[in-house]
Amino acid sequence: MDLSSTPHATIMEAIRRGDLREQRALIESLAHQPSDRAIQILAEILEGESWYLRDMAGKAMARIGTQSAPKLTQLCMSGLWYTRAASVRALGRMGHTESLPVMVALLADPNLTVQGAALASIADLVRGGRVRETARLFWNEGARRAEQLGRFLLDVHPDAGRLVMESLANPASFLEEAPRPAPIVPDIKEAERKNA
Repeated sequence: MDLSSTPHATIMEAIRRGDLREQRALIESLAHQPSDRAIQILAEILEGESWYLRDMAGKAMARIGTQSAPKLTQLCMSGLWYTRAASVRALGRMGHTESLPVMVALLADPNLTVQGAALASIADLVRGGRVRETARLFWNEGARRAEQLGRFLLDVHPDAGRLVMESLANPASFLEEAPRPAPIVPDIKEAERKNA
C-alpha cells in the first residue's frame, strides 16, 4: 500500500480490520516511510485499545527515532494510562536522552504499568551510559526520594540500579564538574634568573 497517497481513514481501517500479518505489515510500512503523517498514524494507534497494535506502533516509532520523539513526549501526558506506558517505553527503546526528565516524572504516575514502563526506559538509558544524568534527576527529587527511586530501579533492573546507586552514594560525582587543574603561569622573573 502506498502510504503517501492512501487516505488516512483507509489506512486506519486496514489496520483495525486486518489480520495480524496485515497489521504488522502496515505498521512496518509506516516505520520504513517516516514522515509526519506516518508518525500521526502511529500515534493514533498508540491511543487505541489493542495492546498488540500499541506495542507494534511503539516499536515502529522507536525505529523512526528522534523524529517521533516530540509526539511520543506529548503522548506521555495522555489521559490514557496505556498510551503513556507505550509512549515512554518507545522513548526508552530509541534511547532518547532528552526524555529522561519525562521518564523520571512518570515514576510518580498513579498507574503501576506506566511506572514500570518509565523504569524500564530509564534502565535502557542508564545501560546506554546515562548514569550521571539519571542520578542527578533522582537527586533533584530530594535525597530521600532519590534513595527510593534508586532502590526501585535496583529491585527491578539490578544492573542499571547498581550503577545509579553507586553514583548516588557520591553526589559530587554528578552534581559538579570534575576539578580542573589550575593553568600553569610561567614565572617570568624566575625564568630570567635561570637564563642569566
